Amino acid sequence: RLCADCGAPDPTWASVNLCVTLCIQCAGIHRALGVGISKVRSVELDREIWTESLLELFQVLGNERMNSFLMKNCRSDKLSQDDEMAIRDLVIRSKYQCAWCEKHPSFGDNDALSLELCEVVQTE
Repeated sequence: RLCADCGAPDPTWASVNLCVTLCIQCAGIHRALGVGISKVRSVELDREIWTESLLELFQVLGNERMNSFLMKNCRSDKLSQDDEMAIRDLVIRSKYQCAWCEKHPSFGDNDALSLELCEVVQTE
């Protein structure tokens, strides 16, 4: 188990709509993105949201598959767990605000987006 953004071990936070696990530093930046982009919840404290189906979805998708999908059209650098907060903020905003919401060619077309996501899950 690693943070989807910086690779830090043993993440205790997650973005439940993006299906990625996060370290506390990256989770803070995700919270600043707003719930329209990333809905951050604690893996340990928010037990009521962790339904069997959500856990299964996280297991099926996982950080690697979601990163592959989200980074498809993003030229952002990869983060390290040692990067400063300013660098994390820049890279995470680029990854989730730019790559996902503005540049992804299927944004706004739910059917095409679903097909692409299924393709990533099936091929990796």
